[in-house]
Amino acid sequence: MYQYYEVEHLTYVFVTKNQVEYSIYFKSSPYFLGDESLPYAQYIYEFIVESRQLDDKALIPLDKRTGETIARILADFYLKFDHSVTVYICDSSDNRQMTRKLKFDHWFIDYNTEKSLVKISEELIDEEGVSYPVSMILKYNNPYFLDIIDRFRNLKEDYSK
Repeated sequence: MYQYYEVEHLTYVFVTKNQVEYSIYFKSSPYFLGDESLPYAQYIYEFIVESRQLDDKALIPLDKRTGETIARILADFYLKFDHSVTVYICDSSDNRQMTRKLKFDHWFIDYNTEKSLVKISEELIDEEGVSYPVSMILKYNNPYFLDIIDRFRNLKEDYSK
């Protein structure tokens, strides 16, 4: 695992051995499930992972410690904010969203060793046929677990309209 730093509230940074800098953000997103008056809306966060090369390499090489570090940041977040919900939307700007989804899925399986978190995934498709993989993570003990899952599943239907 890499050493990471909280550079501001709910924003973390680390640099890999290959000189890739990762920024991890937890952005408050109470509107995500469509109703900011829900009793848990204030606990919904978008989980954002950004990377940038610090040198001129074309591709970011595979690095097992990256996934381990991102998983540790996510686990620490849930230790601090037990009933929170995180939403991960795979970036589609370069048409590599499915690759990102698979990588995120593998990280989740590999590092959710205590099995206290559950990840639910959907795929939203816009009118041009572009797919947007979206995942939601929450703890099994969340008091609003069933309602959150139900509303997340309805996103696809609502998005299609």
